[in-house]
Amino acid sequence: MSEEQNDNKINVQNNLPKHITDCGTNSNIEKNNDEVKKSGLDYIENKDIWKVDFFKDKRGRQLESYKLAWARFCKLSYHDQSNPPTREMYIDFFEQKLEEGRSSISIYNTYIALKKVALYVYGQKIQNMPQVRKLVPRNPGYTKKEPTKRGNDVGNYYWPIVTGYFE
Repeated sequence: MSEEQNDNKINVQNNLPKHITDCGTNSNIEKNNDEVKKSGLDYIENKDIWKVDFFKDKRGRQLESYKLAWARFCKLSYHDQSNPPTREMYIDFFEQKLEEGRSSISIYNTYIALKKVALYVYGQKIQNMPQVRKLVPRNPGYTKKEPTKRGNDVGNYYWPIVTGYFE
């Protein structure tokens, strides 16, 4: 490494914010992420909601995504957790997400997680709330693709070509 490259590297390291230079190894980064997740989950007052049958078979990342989405909702909009959330709380939450500049896919994924928690814990169908649906983009990650032709395609069904079967 040349002296100029070394000087540039030192200048970059000196100008980085402290939280970036203190991260160090990947284990430190993972530890920091775990701390953020744990502190975020503190916003959920009723931990028993995860004992509902729907969530019992969920493991790892899938359950974690439901918990984090619900924790964000609790933090931003669902402050009085002794009562079920209202339509206005859901609207307020998604309006805040839009104001933050969240991507369409991020908002949609959060909506999917909240929809499941609302349905299975509180019996609420937020997909039937037009004001909420107006704020949430329609499945932004979905693109319709034409199916490839294989064998004898008939409609949406695939019939493989079988030779010699009836001989």
